[in-house]
Amino acid sequence: MTPLLRTHRTWIEIDRRALLANLRYFARRAQGASMMVMIKSNAYGHGLVTIAKLLARQNLYLGVDSITEALRLRKENIQNPILVLGYTLPTRMREAAAKNIVVTISHFEGLASLAKLKKRPRFHVKIDTGMHRQGFQESQVPRLIAALKQYRLRPDGLYSHLAMASHSAFSRKQILAFERCLELFQKADLGPRLVHFNKTEGIVNFPQASHSLVRLGIGLYGYYPAPGVRLRPVLAWKTIVGEVKTIKKGERVSYDLTERVRRDTKIAILPVGYWHGFDRGLSCAGTRYHGYDHGGCGPYQKCPRRG
Repeated sequence: MTPLLRTHRTWIEIDRRALLANLRYFARRAQGASMMVMIKSNAYGHGLVTIAKLLARQNLYLGVDSITEALRLRKENIQNPILVLGYTLPTRMREAAAKNIVVTISHFEGLASLAKLKKRPRFHVKIDTGMHRQGFQESQVPRLIAALKQYRLRPDGLYSHLAMASHSAFSRKQILAFERCLELFQKADLGPRLVHFNKTEGIVNFPQASHSLVRLGIGLYGYYPAPGVRLRPVLAWKTIVGEVKTIKKGERVSYDLTERVRRDTKIAILPVGYWHGFDRGLSCAGTRYHGYDHGGCGPYQKCPRRG
């Protein structure tokens, strides 16, 4: 019996070999670009510090959502370069500078706040090429360049984000818009050290857009948003069987009696539920009670999926 089985009913395991195998898969397709691994939002639920420590020796850039995540990594002695991709409050810019954390500037108010500081963090400028989340519009780039020169600021990086990397026409439109913006920066002698545009799908579908850095997100963890790419899931959720019993044909199971067995059935009781993150709506095939509607079956009506 493993130590976890002695003390825990349910647990999560992270497979380091799978993590590194996925990283190598995308690194081979990145056209020689350096890699930024996205560990934002608690590493997509895999554990911010756990994943960062597993990758800390891989000479990688780390991407997080907030200054809070970045500071946590510095507290854990993670020394890799870190970019905060989300909005950073002006009141926290000094912390970023003190801990060598790079921030994103995506609007003129943020740029003005940065310019007021005596000690400024390094920053990347984000361009909105069509996804319409954060970022300067292409039409604003001439004004942006003028402001950078006025404030005597030079971005360490320039980036944008593919909205739909499986959609060739729209992605090419985004790529061309980004290339035009990059050219304006270069002509203004503000060409950044780092340029990044590609994400997980883009590394595979548009390797020519990899530039000096690519951002690897969900693919790192073993998931790809389209068929044809074989990766290894990094996370496994495991539990024990807490109880086994046999129930008779026709008997029902669970809240609202959502499951009816069609024969004498042996069932296993697992000590997990919606408070662990297992969606209660996954009970049976789903009913209106659980937020699904596949024909209006109630607890004592025949389910068209289950019989």
